[in-house]
Amino acid sequence: MGYDADQNHEANLLDAKPQFLIAENFFTVFFLFEWIVRFGAFKFKRNCICDAWFVFDSLLLLMMIAETWVMTFLFGMSPGLTKAFGALRWFRLLRLTRLARIARLLRAVPQLMIMCKAIVISIKTVSYAFVLLILMVYVFGVAFTIMMDGSDERFNGVLIAMNTLLLFGALPDQVDVINELRLQSFGFYLLILLYLIISSLTLMNMLIGIITEVISAVSDLEKEEMLLQDVKEDLWSMLKSMNFVQDADDTISKLEFQGLLTAPKAAQVLGDVGVDAVGLVDFADYIFSDERPTLTFPDFMEIVLQLRGSNTASVKDIIDLRKIVLTQVRALEDVSLRILSRNTNAAGGNGQPSQNRNSAVSMFGSF
Repeated sequence: MGYDADQNHEANLLDAKPQFLIAENFFTVFFLFEWIVRFGAFKFKRNCICDAWFVFDSLLLLMMIAETWVMTFLFGMSPGLTKAFGALRWFRLLRLTRLARIARLLRAVPQLMIMCKAIVISIKTVSYAFVLLILMVYVFGVAFTIMMDGSDERFNGVLIAMNTLLLFGALPDQVDVINELRLQSFGFYLLILLYLIISSLTLMNMLIGIITEVISAVSDLEKEEMLLQDVKEDLWSMLKSMNFVQDADDTISKLEFQGLLTAPKAAQVLGDVGVDAVGLVDFADYIFSDERPTLTFPDFMEIVLQLRGSNTASVKDIIDLRKIVLTQVRALEDVSLRILSRNTNAAGGNGQPSQNRNSAVSMFGSF
């Protein structure tokens, strides 16, 4: 379409160069074939009107057929219609709607689709901001018109003053282009303003916001990594100074962990990353269990950092909590069963302890 807009200046397709005639007929046949295939794919043909894209493409196809075949046939049969309907050249602008097919390509690039959705969602807020801008331009336009009193042609009237303030205030680099188009046609003036508002003001400011957000996220990530690295180095040096470890393969026991927490500097270092050193003492039994009496330093740091107060609970954390609760419940159940068994033996089998045993098993089994 870009090549056609640059090189094809004929209102009638029959007067155009052969390559344009061939291209127009080729694309019309291609889209007609595509439409037939898509229409045939519907099991119930009436459902085609429920597909918005199919309806839209059908309208585009009808316009292509009307322009490429119907109008060309009419102009071929009556050459005088070309001059009589020369104004129909503006009908070719409707071909721009074919560019809407590019929206399908956005599905292949989700990031572009996200940006487009963000623009659509922000239209309401941007509209309010634009209305506020127009109101400010109007107020100052009236003020400059009254104060200048015709001494400056750029403020010789409210509308002229508003145009001057809008262009020089919001779009100073495009003043010459906008004024030239305004002298040619008011429609061109509105079109160039719409383009500049969308591209220069909306998209460029969005780009600035995206870059700022990315820089902020990367900065926070780098600061976090540097802080964690400093904490690891400080704790490692403290463990070595206490002769708890000598190299990365050495392990840390529960007693060594409790000894580390008695150092004031350790509490300060852990506090820098959001770990409560006092509360960490209560988690010693969780960090070191019978199945895991010792830990290597990397494993130790990984578990400690999972206990930061700023961490968000995940599904894995809930599952781990459920496992711990079930383990404790089963342990209590075993203890209760042993106690009930001893009571049964001591009572000589009168039946009452057995009933209590069943009640306890039922209660713990509900977990």
